[in-house]
Amino acid sequence: MSWRAAVTIAGILVALPAPARADETTGTVVHVRFPAGTMVPYIDRETVEGWELVCRAPCDQRLRAGATYRVRGRTGNPSEPFVLPRSERVHVDAMVGSPAADVLGPVLVIGGLVAIVGGTTAIAWPSDERSRMDREEREGRAVLGVSGIVIGTIVAGVGLLVWHFGSTHATVNPAEPAERSSASSSHTTKARWTGSGFVF
Repeated sequence: MSWRAAVTIAGILVALPAPARADETTGTVVHVRFPAGTMVPYIDRETVEGWELVCRAPCDQRLRAGATYRVRGRTGNPSEPFVLPRSERVHVDAMVGSPAADVLGPVLVIGGLVAIVGGTTAIAWPSDERSRMDREEREGRAVLGVSGIVIGTIVAGVGLLVWHFGSTHATVNPAEPAERSSASSSHTTKARWTGSGFVF
């Protein structure tokens, strides 16, 4: 083979378009939704070498169905892993947790439980009912104990709520049939009839 033929063949091979990945033609179209004002979610896919970034919200890409994914932010803990279902199009409703809330939540829960235990101990502490001083002290401990239980319950409840917002969550929901058909038609044709002619 002459060098000119070799160069010609090499040029043809370079000019040929690369074959499309299976994900781009047969995967599931993923659209990521997240509340306004929260951190932007990123989607990772699990591989034999660990987790790799595949897209960030809103994504709108075809991803490999049946693979394991997770949602995360730039910082903080990721969501629980989930398997992408085999469907034409799905929505991933994501909520990226706050790293600060992920720390503050458990602290508030522990503080609330300590207050509840302290209040219960103050109420249950034994005393001599025949002594007037002990009766007054017992009444004071009862007030202190009830206050500790009430405040501790409130603090622990707030801590659980803060802890919830500190965690990253992801829910996968199939797209509505009308939306799937609309998305499919927008990918298959760019021309439409307006009554007076075709618009491309």
